[in-house]
Amino acid sequence: MLRGGEFFYIAPMFIGHHGVAFAAKAAAPRASLSVFFLATMWLDLVWPVLVLGNIEIVRIVPGLMRMSPFDFVFYPYSHSLFFAILWALAFNLVYGYVMRDWQVGALAGLVVLSHWFLDMLVHRPDLPLFPGSESSGSVYGIRWRVRSRSNSSSSASASFSIFAPRAPRTGSAPGGFTA
Repeated sequence: MLRGGEFFYIAPMFIGHHGVAFAAKAAAPRASLSVFFLATMWLDLVWPVLVLGNIEIVRIVPGLMRMSPFDFVFYPYSHSLFFAILWALAFNLVYGYVMRDWQVGALAGLVVLSHWFLDMLVHRPDLPLFPGSESSGSVYGIRWRVRSRSNSSSSASASFSIFAPRAPRTGSAPGGFTA
């Protein structure tokens, strides 16, 4: 897809999620891979339904981030840690009950929960811990930054920072993130 004269491809954003699905399939070969793909994307599948129902709020801000123009204003029911745990338990219970395989159901529930932790690595610090935590500014996130060093050989050093509870920032942050 072209956007602003530049190629814009969103699939790499989901590679980590799909990697978890493949790992789960390797751990439970009798289960369907499609179940794990559904589980790993469950939070992202619930999210647009809640947005369309005016339960969660997203703004489109061109240029907000390189991979996505979405500014997730309010999404505690699909992407808070508390609800990720509840969605994981629900997925576990439904799969376990329908398929009568509680071990695969538990694994699928863990795959659902893994979504939040992987999102924590790539999102701006906007993932709420529980409904209501976003209004107080107590959101957590981890951002990885890779900087190249100019030595005789090119190498990269990765550092991460943990965003602890704080008041929302205004303005632009390194990497083009805005809050």
